[in-house]
Amino acid sequence: MAKFHLGNYKPIIALGLFLLCWWLVPLFVKSFLRLSFNEIQAPFWNTKAQLDDLANFWAQRNHSKTELIQAGREMARQKAYYQYYAQLNQQLEAEIERLEAILKLPSQRDYRHEVARVIKRDLNAWWQTMEIRKGHNYGIEKGAGVIFAGGVVGKVIEVYAFTSRVELITSPNFRVAALSKQTNAPSFIKASGKPHSGIHWGGSTMCHKI
Repeated sequence: MAKFHLGNYKPIIALGLFLLCWWLVPLFVKSFLRLSFNEIQAPFWNTKAQLDDLANFWAQRNHSKTELIQAGREMARQKAYYQYYAQLNQQLEAEIERLEAILKLPSQRDYRHEVARVIKRDLNAWWQTMEIRKGHNYGIEKGAGVIFAGGVVGKVIEVYAFTSRVELITSPNFRVAALSKQTNAPSFIKASGKPHSGIHWGGSTMCHKI
């Protein structure tokens, strides 16, 4: 019969004691420690993101003149494209204001947009979040919707001094209120849980607040 050795179970006992102590810690202490830990990490992630941007800049400097000319032409085409749609958007906004004045309708709610860089992503089986490089210093608020070029990407769930955490729509716990075109009734939409391929490291997102 195998002998029982207490030393073999020391890691499990230590982990159990740690979890017990953590469970007994008051909630406000846990919140303070968690907030402090995130605030300490934020400068390191910001520095890493800025170094990545600098590395990308010098990598692009090594491109040939032909590649730079082609990129410049493509940028000029994109600029003309967006200038056209900016003018069209102004015309549509003016038309909406005219119709609202005629029909005496209340004005639509205005939204403030804030562009932010993605500095960290956490994509695993339990949760799917990302960190953006703006927080209380730019007026970001908890619950703000987040979009990117392909549409809605998530919502802000935590805001710190200089960063914010965004829960992606692919997170199993993500919920969002939506209005169905078929039934015209409000409902809650649940995420599919599939990985989101549209958000790239170092990309940019936009937070919307009313």
